[in-house]
Amino acid sequence: MNTPKDEGLTGPRDVEPETQSYRYAGFWRRVLAYAIDAILLGVVGLAIGYSFFEYFLSLGQTGRLYGLAIYMAYFASFNSKLGGGQTLGKRMMGIKVLDQAGAPLAFTTAFIRQGIVATPIFLNGVNIDLGLNQHTVSLVLGIAIFGVGGAIGYFLIFNVRTRRSLHDFLCGSHVVRAEPGASEVKVARLWKGHFVILSVISGLSIAVLVWASNLAEENFNLTKVLALYEKLEQQDNVRQAGVHLNTSYSLANNESRSVTYLQIVAFPPHSIPSESEYALELIGLAVEDETILPESDIIVFVVRTGFDLGIARHHTNKSVSDTLENWKAAIARYESTGEVPNARFSSNTQIRF
Repeated sequence: MNTPKDEGLTGPRDVEPETQSYRYAGFWRRVLAYAIDAILLGVVGLAIGYSFFEYFLSLGQTGRLYGLAIYMAYFASFNSKLGGGQTLGKRMMGIKVLDQAGAPLAFTTAFIRQGIVATPIFLNGVNIDLGLNQHTVSLVLGIAIFGVGGAIGYFLIFNVRTRRSLHDFLCGSHVVRAEPGASEVKVARLWKGHFVILSVISGLSIAVLVWASNLAEENFNLTKVLALYEKLEQQDNVRQAGVHLNTSYSLANNESRSVTYLQIVAFPPHSIPSESEYALELIGLAVEDETILPESDIIVFVVRTGFDLGIARHHTNKSVSDTLENWKAAIARYESTGEVPNARFSSNTQIRF
């Protein structure tokens, strides 16, 4: 028996097909997609760094601007309409970035979105001279790095409904599965408790950073560390400096012993012929002025060469250590006779993406 078609006064009725919604991409898909992209950019960065090694050595951390340009061009282009909302990593993991209408982002929106992600990545570990107190600069950078980076990480981990994070909220973007047939994005409601928790975490983090900064200013040894750092930074043969004071404790025969290490790290602006002579010259700056020499048992000198593009870093560290008395004796011989001791430097190389 045939069932008659449902017809109205104007003929057969057309039944509209149901609209299929995109499913949000999960945590691991997003993380793995970004990891693939980071490795790709890292390989490109290493190739550029090795090809122009001396040039990027002379730039120091300023070389990060080149890496930032490559990073932004790649992500902003492929995450926008130009690349269909998919970087290479996203294509491999079957996900893409869309706006609320289900269309790829405009290039400007994708650029701003990636700039938010780039903030903690490219500011992390950077030394910026703004003519301000170094503690103030460190505090501002700490808030920018841990505030933005922490918020991105928090929402990506705990916003389990959509995995939308800070940069997605600010730019109206959604990272979804690249599924054929889907045409719309259904926005799930965000639990408001996330903002309360994040506000508490942010407040506590800022309080800790302020407390640590004030403690550093009140600590006599740390004040000397800062003074020594500033003096090293003024030298023409130092592209960038670092000064660290660490104390290790040990227990032997029921007696507690402590050893304080002063580590001086120097980045030369070019290749140097003799690490030993370089060490004597710079440690001599600290030894000649005891008002900036922190109390220590062992002085460790590290000469670091390499490049830092942000997307790829290659550093070779050559270090040597000795007691303050032995350093003073070696410096005295060098200044009076020009004799440079044949110091044994230990070496290690670090490559990071």
